[in-house]
Amino acid sequence: MQITLLLLLSCAGLSLSAIWFGRGECPGGHKLGDTWRSEGACERCECQDGGFYCAGCGVYALTYDNVNCYDYRDMSKDYPDCCTPLLRCRGEPGFNETLLKN
Repeated sequence: MQITLLLLLSCAGLSLSAIWFGRGECPGGHKLGDTWRSEGACERCECQDGGFYCAGCGVYALTYDNVNCYDYRDMSKDYPDCCTPLLRCRGEPGFNETLLKN
């Protein structure tokens, strides 16, 4: 019992995802067993008997200079690799002034 509790508490700090469920038909004409990624979202969904579920990114808290930097995700990567928050600051290649959150 104590070992199980310790393992569960250890994993709690590593859990950086969110999961939600939908009942009924799977969206987009997906069939039982299909997996997909929603356009524009960092998540993976799967069609199951009676509905579907999607697993996406959890919430990250970053402390950074938001006057000169912004956070973003690399949406070209598959889930869960697209969940990792990245920082881009003035002077770095690809910096986009309009993405600053002043």
